[in-house]
Amino acid sequence: MKLHIYLFRHGQTYFNREKRFTGWKDSKLTPQGAKDAKKVAKKLKNKKLRANSA
Repeated sequence: MKLHIYLFRHGQTYFNREKRFTGWKDSKLTPQGAKDAKKVAKKLKNKKLRANSA
């Protein structure tokens, strides 16, 4: 049985782009961040994933 591990990080946010350190406040995705998130979603759309977080 093969095990595939996928690691995800959020797409680029406005705070990321401005090099602002954050973690306590949400920042919206930039247009590039939204584009990247959609690209990942499209690639994973038909995969049977079991979610887990750490």
